[in-house]
Amino acid sequence: ITILGGVLVALLIAIGIRRTYAMPATLIAIVWYVLMIGAPASAIRAGIMGSLLVIKQLFGRPGSALRLLIYAIACMLAAHPQLLFTDIGFQLSVLATAGIILLQPLLATHLKFIPEFAAMRTTVSTTIAAYLFTLPIISHYFGTISVSAIPANVLIGPAVAWIFVLGAAGVLLAWVIPSLAYIFLSPASIVSSYVLVVVRLSANVPYASIPWQLINFWWMVPYYLLILLFIHKHST
Repeated sequence: ITILGGVLVALLIAIGIRRTYAMPATLIAIVWYVLMIGAPASAIRAGIMGSLLVIKQLFGRPGSALRLLIYAIACMLAAHPQLLFTDIGFQLSVLATAGIILLQPLLATHLKFIPEFAAMRTTVSTTIAAYLFTLPIISHYFGTISVSAIPANVLIGPAVAWIFVLGAAGVLLAWVIPSLAYIFLSPASIVSSYVLVVVRLSANVPYASIPWQLINFWWMVPYYLLILLFIHKHST
C-alpha cells in the first residue's frame, strides 16, 4: 500500500490528471482498498502510511510529511505500545514510508537518466528507497536478501496501480450495470496475469535471494546512520 500510494499519484499525473485531483483520488483509492480487503489492523496501519506519502506530495516538503509520520507513529504506539517490538508489518510500513519520504526525492534527482514516462523514474526511486530502508528488518526476520526485489517491483509497480484503478472501476460499474463490468475487469485480469508472470520469473532467477540473517539489532545502527548521513549531505 505504501509503494502503491506513491506510484499511483505519479501515474495519474503522468496520464494527464491534475495534481489537485490525482492526490485526493489516490487517498480515496487507499481507503477503498483497505475497506475492500476487510480493514484488518495491518492494512489500516499501511493505509495510514500510504496516505502520508500522498500528503507529502501535497506539501512538497519531506519535513512536513516526516512530522506527520512521527505523529501517526506516536498515536499508534500510544494505543498499542507492543507494535514497536512485536508487529513486523508495522515496522516495515514505518521504515518504508520513512525511506520514501526522506530518500526517494534525492534518488529521483540522481536518476534523471530514467525517463518519467509512465512514472518510471518515480517507480524506480520509490522502490529503491523503500527497499534500502526495510532491508535490515527483512534480513533479520526472514533470513534472506532478495536480489530480484528491486527489478521485480519496478516492473510490476505501475501494473499494480493499473490493476487497482481498473478493478475499482469494474466493481463500481458492476453495482450499476453488471453486464458492462467486463470493460474494466478484463483488462485488469490481463494486467494481473502479467504481474504473476513477472513474480514467478523473478522468483525462479538463479540467486534471486541470498541467505543472510542479521542476528543482532545493533548492526542496524551504523547502516541507518550511513543512510541518514548520505541524505543529510546531499540535502544540504
